[in-house]
Amino acid sequence: MDLHFPAIDDNFPRLVPPLRKFIEELTDCEENGLPLCCAETDLRACDLVLSAFFAGFKRSLDNYDYDEKELSLIAAGFGVLERLGQIFTVTYRSIKNNEHDLTVLNVIAIIESLRQLEDILRQQHEYRYEKPKLSSASGLNEILQAGQAVLAGRRDWSFLTRRLERLRPAADALFMKQYNPPYVEEHCAALLQMFEVCSNCDIEGLPQALQNLKTTGEALLAVDFGSDSPAGRSGFACPICGENVAQWEKKCSSCGAIMPDRSYEQDIVPAEAFEVPAYLDQVTQAADMLRAGSIAFDEFYSTVQSVVDSLDYIGGRLSAMAAYNSDSSAEECQIAQNIQDMLSANGSNVSRAVAYFEELGATMQSETLDAGMELFVAAIDGVRQTALEARRLEELRRRT
Repeated sequence: MDLHFPAIDDNFPRLVPPLRKFIEELTDCEENGLPLCCAETDLRACDLVLSAFFAGFKRSLDNYDYDEKELSLIAAGFGVLERLGQIFTVTYRSIKNNEHDLTVLNVIAIIESLRQLEDILRQQHEYRYEKPKLSSASGLNEILQAGQAVLAGRRDWSFLTRRLERLRPAADALFMKQYNPPYVEEHCAALLQMFEVCSNCDIEGLPQALQNLKTTGEALLAVDFGSDSPAGRSGFACPICGENVAQWEKKCSSCGAIMPDRSYEQDIVPAEAFEVPAYLDQVTQAADMLRAGSIAFDEFYSTVQSVVDSLDYIGGRLSAMAAYNSDSSAEECQIAQNIQDMLSANGSNVSRAVAYFEELGATMQSETLDAGMELFVAAIDGVRQTALEARRLEELRRRT
């Protein structure tokens, strides 16, 4: 039986973009009788991307409290990554020795393993989204879940403290004001209590401190900060200085305070979803400046992270819109599922783009920057397409 390198179809794995070029190069070698080692450079590019993903995957494990099911998915992911490492090793050897059939089998094994890994990542993402939340406000929810992890003995105090420290700038700004409304004063007291409990590792005082933080935090977030905003300006008034702050911004441009997490109506397409080209312009400009040597890598990467935060916010809003139940119509369910699928693909593109950018910090190779930007462009376009689909869903719900 003649073996040939597989065709690249719509189901081709997307986690390692250089794999396409690697297979195309191998196919060209096969058709023109060239030695397979001509494709070694492309194989190394695949290896670098997968290594960057592996490093990011390991680093992310310290930032979340995983349950038994999630741990099993993580273990499965590590198993696939280990198998991929072994396959890459034998693939280097097979192309060096120009062993055609063995290389074909290795490539097929790489593709199958990457599909398994993408499926594991999809399951992990979907399961995390479906997990019950302790608060509808994501910032509060992270702290509350971290506190529960400490109480259950799954995590140490540093796990909770890292999340609580994100509130420190806004808390300091609140504490410095001479007058705060009663609901703000109550939240300040709850914050002080949490900081003190964490500082003293007071496990007995932690349950009450968490409850107080939840109660006062949700009371604060229930206030309509946008009610006093000037007409025609979308967003919220900063609870510290009163300056108008766009919905997706996490900092006040006037006083620098970190904005509290906010609740939104789930059935309205966020206007920011149609403004994402501006985010792409920011990253593109930073990339051009990096190429020209006008800025350092850290400044470029900071711009990327800021845009990624904005995309996360938009994705969360669109994902919340795509919820449906047994009472939803068939058309509504289909559109909602389309949105979830598109969000998953967008998230994958962003993650892979960031993996390239992280690798760029070590190599500073223009090819790595180009590959990351290509994925980032795809992610931005995907967000706009997802927003259009969400608008269809919004209009359908209004008609019914």
